[in-house]
Amino acid sequence: MAAKIREVPIGKRTFIVRRPVIPVNEENVYVLQLLDLLKNLDMYLDESYDVAHDKVSQFVRIHGITKKDVDRYIREFPIAIFKYYYELRLDDVFA
Repeated sequence: MAAKIREVPIGKRTFIVRRPVIPVNEENVYVLQLLDLLKNLDMYLDESYDVAHDKVSQFVRIHGITKKDVDRYIREFPIAIFKYYYELRLDDVFA
């Protein structure tokens, strides 16, 4: 995330909007969405890592995400993302 932020009020709430480091487009939107999920996995995880692995695997298959796609963008995310990547055994998932 870039350091430049702005606050946008919507209704009674204020949202912080950051400019993305990687421009989002039709080719990378699902890869970036997957990496963003992994970055915040503990916040979203209600089940075990096995259940999360199954859900992530399904998402990867549906959207045709390859390991090459992930490798292209993963270094732009926090180092903690690698922990979840390996804990979920995602190397097996990609074609």
